[in-house]
Amino acid sequence: MSNKNGMLNSEIMWTTINNLVDGFVTINSKGIIQTTNFAVEKLFGFSTDEMIGQNVKMLMTESDHSQHDQYLENYLNTGKAKIIGIGREVVGQRKNGSTFPLELSINVVDTSDGKLFAGILRDITLKKTEEQRKSHQMALIMEMSTPVMKLWDQILLLPIVGMVDSKRVQMIMETVLQKILDHQAKIIIMDVQGVPAVDSAVANHLIKVTKATKLMGCTCMISGISPEVSQSLVNLGIELTDVLTQSTLKEGLSAAFDLLDYQLKQKK
Repeated sequence: MSNKNGMLNSEIMWTTINNLVDGFVTINSKGIIQTTNFAVEKLFGFSTDEMIGQNVKMLMTESDHSQHDQYLENYLNTGKAKIIGIGREVVGQRKNGSTFPLELSINVVDTSDGKLFAGILRDITLKKTEEQRKSHQMALIMEMSTPVMKLWDQILLLPIVGMVDSKRVQMIMETVLQKILDHQAKIIIMDVQGVPAVDSAVANHLIKVTKATKLMGCTCMISGISPEVSQSLVNLGIELTDVLTQSTLKEGLSAAFDLLDYQLKQKK
């Protein structure tokens, strides 16, 4: 009776494994594939007969082979953890040679023949595509939030609008320095009229921006400091003695012309 129940339970378990959306594969301590489910066939394009008895390396890129060998070697003799890899990202290789990102989780099962490694494989192509889309979208948003414009020969303008945090200031730093290099600018005006508030961290970051631009031979000028921001800086004890400031963008541009010895003449 127990043998019959054991066979029945085994059939139920294997039926469940075969119905998994995720791939399921087991390998022995030498990396030889013992079992697979239908999802693995769909993922990789190999039939079960083509995979059974073959090294699991057939499912991964050659660049991952040495890492796989080291992975097995590191855990074969530890006996410390039943789960040795959860959500590990690897690259799968299909029968036709194409590759795709995989999320791999591995469990170690002790059997009479030694350790058996059971892996669950999940195709994360859509997840990675969505992550890349969001990353690209965020990069575009950040780029739009730091629109460095060429006002005049050797003069750049960066209008900053909205709340500013340390992460955004870092983006401002990178963008400003690159634009200075691209345009060989001598002066950049950061207009902060649209910034409602500045804390000590942000103020110190902005000061660092001015120092970084100076190292590139460019003068950074801050214009449009509102009374609220000015009062906050005073209350925080932050001094801008080494930073050129102007009350308005118009005055900032006029000061830039003076520094570069430019003169505007009105047409008669």
